[in-house]
Amino acid sequence: MGLKIFISVIAFLSAMVVQAQTIYRTTEGHIILIGEQKGQKIIAESHKLFILLDYKTMEVSGALDLKTLVTGVDYLEKRLKDIEAERSQITFSGTIPIDNFIDQPHLPVSFNWPVKLMIDNKSYEISLKGTLTHFNGGEAIACMLGASGDLSSDMIGLKKMYPELGDEVKVQFTQTILRKNEL
Repeated sequence: MGLKIFISVIAFLSAMVVQAQTIYRTTEGHIILIGEQKGQKIIAESHKLFILLDYKTMEVSGALDLKTLVTGVDYLEKRLKDIEAERSQITFSGTIPIDNFIDQPHLPVSFNWPVKLMIDNKSYEISLKGTLTHFNGGEAIACMLGASGDLSSDMIGLKKMYPELGDEVKVQFTQTILRKNEL
């Protein structure tokens, strides 16, 4: 009798945990930043983009440590590694303006995505072009979230940190968002 009660309690608690899952997270997202310095294109990328998606509010928030960027340019890599820890974090948040996009198949959807960007304790409002592409893969249902945009290096404070940087920085990231677990 005691074993049946124990198994019932565990099954009930497990079901509650699965039903309560409203957050999707990844710690290995991919981001590319493209800038120009003295007429030369500089590409910086990281595979350490941290992203959270709240399925209830459709808010995406994320963080990137600039120290994880790889440029292939020795002196830039050194400068990135030497950034003070409190200045190396970039965070962002924005709400995807499409309801229930993950549960139903859909054609690709493009949207303007207002995003709040935090760099060096300063907040900036930017707009990215977002795209959601739905795909089914057997048991897995997911969407690919893509976002890109051109940012003023002066407006977002990077020009102050790197005066030789050109006027614009292009940002692009793509992240797979899995359907939330439900039994």
